[in-house]
Amino acid sequence: MWAAIATAEAVRSAEPPPPPKPAAPNPVPRRAKGTPTIDFHAVAWDHNDIDGRLRNWGAWCKGTPANSSSPMFRLAAPPPRVRSDRNASTSTIDRADAIRIAQGVTALPEKHAAALNWCYVRPVNPRRACMSIGTTMEGLADLLYEGRQMLINRKV
Repeated sequence: MWAAIATAEAVRSAEPPPPPKPAAPNPVPRRAKGTPTIDFHAVAWDHNDIDGRLRNWGAWCKGTPANSSSPMFRLAAPPPRVRSDRNASTSTIDRADAIRIAQGVTALPEKHAAALNWCYVRPVNPRRACMSIGTTMEGLADLLYEGRQMLINRKV
């Protein structure tokens, strides 16, 4: 028995070591516990005017909701409006200002324009936006702030 154990140990020591396991892929950076979350809807007080204009531009880019409804329901009578709906429906889109903002956004650097487009026109999950732009969550918040500031500085 001792002889079998000794020969097995000799065979094991003669074998090459197994190859190292491949490294695990880099995990998605996660927010550390205790760090504050980023509120992408919060706007600095000095950006309130440009934020309203960018919201107008976003509504202009999206078009009317009638285009996205089913053809069967386009000619149907709208439901009776309640008092809170009146305030929301009276806001009109300033097309001339939306075109000026669109021209200003296209003149911005690519990442800043993409961040503004994500925030106001096509809001998706912030992680997906970060992956498509190639930045972090903090970087996306910085791009939004800097993009708004660039539009203010360029007097768009």
